[in-house]
Amino acid sequence: MLSEKIVKVAEQWKKEGLEISPPSSEQQIVDCFQKIKKPISKDVLEFYIFTGGISEGRMDSELYSFWTLKEIIEENLRLKSEMALFADFLIFSHCYGFKYENPMISSVYIDWLGQFPSTKVADSVEEFFDICLRNPNDLLR
Repeated sequence: MLSEKIVKVAEQWKKEGLEISPPSSEQQIVDCFQKIKKPISKDVLEFYIFTGGISEGRMDSELYSFWTLKEIIEENLRLKSEMALFADFLIFSHCYGFKYENPMISSVYIDWLGQFPSTKVADSVEEFFDICLRNPNDLLR
């Protein structure tokens, strides 16, 4: 179940001493995605209902930074991706974005920030967090 995976990832962040932003309300999440003009699926909504991302400017031990809603707005307006960007690797080596598939599911892609075509890494947010828990290096494909 997605919520269990999100909680496990957040627990890992806490063990690493990272400050986790508080979860957001459904309305805050919807407002965020409206500001960046991107549709939102149920699995993306669930992610931000359970955690608010890692506090600004911090990375986990795998060098990923999962953005707060404030950062999502700032970075999506700045980077203008076709997806809803929500994380970066190694200080913007590349970003990760939600690609809306249907009301229930968004797939996850690497956005190479114009250097290469986007690369799909997961068919859903749940699969993405499965990979995060099992072997985060698989997200670098």
